[in-house]
Amino acid sequence: MQGFRQRLQRAVSCISSAVIVSGTVEARGAGDVGYFGLSENPLWLPGTDGLGLSLDLTYRIQQLADTRRSWTVSESSYYYALLDRSEHEVLAYHWHPHVEGVSYPHLHISPGAVRGDVVERAGLSEQANALRADLTTAHLPTGPAALESVLWLAIAQLGAAPLRSDWRRLLPAPD
Repeated sequence: MQGFRQRLQRAVSCISSAVIVSGTVEARGAGDVGYFGLSENPLWLPGTDGLGLSLDLTYRIQQLADTRRSWTVSESSYYYALLDRSEHEVLAYHWHPHVEGVSYPHLHISPGAVRGDVVERAGLSEQANALRADLTTAHLPTGPAALESVLWLAIAQLGAAPLRSDWRRLLPAPD
């Protein structure tokens, strides 16, 4: 488990001194034993205009086949969200295989993706949804998303300022 947690901590260290925290969780899916989150939630990304990261990752520990002493830790669900200043979701990557009908990894494009000044100019309230209704409820298939990929996106495409010069090595561009 320590190696798994260290991998997540190295990734987070590219944009913050926040710490990966862990805890136990009531099983959401078969075999879930714990979760990882952030010591700062949301974690405000440096260099952005109020973009934050929220993280909730559950894991399970399983014994490797044909061994008595070898165990592995693996993700069993995740929720990575990029939030605006008001803590509204902009983008959210989910994978929750225990939820019937949406057990595949997916992306949500949320109302926070529309700038607040645009909503205001349109005469809408902050709670208004300026996106297409079908888009805001869609579960857009993505394939598995790693925390490293979400952080790469934040730095390479959304303007977050990396704190480490070696961030490209730790957060390689998605294939």
